[in-house]
Amino acid sequence: MDDGDVVDTSSAGEYERTFTFTYNNGNKQERTLKLQVDISEAQNCMELTSRVAGHHNIPCFVEEELREALQNFIEKERILLYDEQATKLLADFKQKPDNFTKIAKSVSAKYKKSWARFLKTDAVEENEQFSTMYHKLIHSKAMTLLLSLEEHYYHSVQKILKDKQSSMTKLREKQELEMQRTCEHISSGSIYTEDDVNNLALQQSAALQKSLDEWDTKYSKLVHNQRKEYRGVVARLYSEMMLNNGEVDENAQTFIEMKKIVEVSERAKVKRLNTLNDSSSSYNVSPGKKGQRQKNHGFENGDHSQTPDEPGPRRDVFTLRLEESFTINLGAQMKTMHNIRLVAAPILHFCRHNSQAQDLQAQRLQTVLSLYSNGLSGIVMLVDHNVDSISSLKSEFSSVCEGSTEFHFPSYHEQIADIKCKRAQNTVDQASLKSDDNVSVGSSSSEKSVGDGHFKDGDIYVTKHSNLSRVHVVFHLVANTVRLKSPESSTTVSSRHPAILGLRHILKIMSSHDVSTLMIPILLCHDFNERVDEAWIVKRAELVMKCMKGFMMEMATWDGGISRTIQFVLPPGISDRVFYRLSTMLPEIFRMTTARNLTSPKSSKSAATASPKPARR
Repeated sequence: MDDGDVVDTSSAGEYERTFTFTYNNGNKQERTLKLQVDISEAQNCMELTSRVAGHHNIPCFVEEELREALQNFIEKERILLYDEQATKLLADFKQKPDNFTKIAKSVSAKYKKSWARFLKTDAVEENEQFSTMYHKLIHSKAMTLLLSLEEHYYHSVQKILKDKQSSMTKLREKQELEMQRTCEHISSGSIYTEDDVNNLALQQSAALQKSLDEWDTKYSKLVHNQRKEYRGVVARLYSEMMLNNGEVDENAQTFIEMKKIVEVSERAKVKRLNTLNDSSSSYNVSPGKKGQRQKNHGFENGDHSQTPDEPGPRRDVFTLRLEESFTINLGAQMKTMHNIRLVAAPILHFCRHNSQAQDLQAQRLQTVLSLYSNGLSGIVMLVDHNVDSISSLKSEFSSVCEGSTEFHFPSYHEQIADIKCKRAQNTVDQASLKSDDNVSVGSSSSEKSVGDGHFKDGDIYVTKHSNLSRVHVVFHLVANTVRLKSPESSTTVSSRHPAILGLRHILKIMSSHDVSTLMIPILLCHDFNERVDEAWIVKRAELVMKCMKGFMMEMATWDGGISRTIQFVLPPGISDRVFYRLSTMLPEIFRMTTARNLTSPKSSKSAATASPKPARR
């Protein structure tokens, strides 16, 4: 090939530049090489050098010099290109200064597309704006109005849920009566056959499902409209507040309209309470019969249910009877003060609203004030491995979440669906990685459970809530609850058990996400096994307390030592004797904070006359 020939390494374009390279091939004869290089595209200089050297039979001792020259040329020409483009843009901007906003939006959009952490969807931005508006309004004069509006929505949801329950109960009773009559006619030898019974069962099942779907549609529509209306009210109130120099304008249109709605709701509330009081006063209570106060160890009136023939208001008012509080110090040199509580209560007692309270707003006040703060409250709830399963606790918790509209976060079912989707994606990614590494998937039982989309012992998934009584965050800790509450678990559960390690992970999440209060089932179960004894309870509680003490001391290294509140929750069936035994054991495990009275003359005199003890070496 003759000297000076040009090798075309890319398509022609405005970004092409001519690279010239002169070298000696070893016989003291200089040769010149010219290349057309597109500097707008990323070039692999090493690969390009190898291709050119092979095509032109360039000696190997020249390749390194060629690569460095080519790389320097591309970098230099690219800088010159950027300078030319910037100079042209600045000149255009000087001629048309109105393009500044357009250019800024274009640069911002490209930057967000380049960095995922700066990419925000419309839904995320809307939620951030709503949280800012709500936080400012709830700490203003509009607080009472918003709480009253939430109470109005709450009673509307409760009404449709009660109507649904009543309608479904009547339908089931009607269908049971029809089925009973049909079966009686078969036994008496009438014209009905077993096929007729089967067809009737199918018809009843279809009718039941149709009615259930209709009620679910009504509920979903009501909740959707409430959420949309409430968020719109917050936005309008905030706009009016900003127009009024940051103060709530009680004479503004939105404030007056919502106040009228609340006043109507208050009148209906007074009427409803008067009706309940009249019905309860006419209910004669006889000793030892229905209506008598029932005690269930740690609780009074602890029954959630109410029989159909039981008059009077719903008996869902809980009265805590067994609880102890302690203040402790943890740490060797830098001590951190924490609050420890020991409580006997159903775990959902801390989530459920008291619908019979005289003022529901007072119950909601503390929850909403700390909703967007560094003082969140969390609870640990033990669940099974399958997120789709419907256990009694999951079903009851779902009902509690559905009892009122969720205005701030996605609904509980939407969050669970999102968790399932992310879990499935993680499972696919893990399977892909194992497949790439030539590792067989599903070789063990734990891998099979992951492949089926189930969780493993010790796994955690988190849901956020604003419509629960005292809880903002729920940590769903996956564990085999049947084994954990069996008598045999006394020897199998240790500090390295997945459920115990799951508590450590929860504390780590707690320390990094502003959760200041956490409620933990101290026995790693929410109810008792009839076969366990007092020794089992004490041993399990001691294990959890000691592990939690170690985790809390470790947590000080994560967050620098922040005071927190830990509530150890016992099942409500605990006896007084066992409860007080555990409350006595707690100060022995944790170091209590003791107060010294320095104003007492006796203590001052003894302190002054006491001789210091020699330090122990």
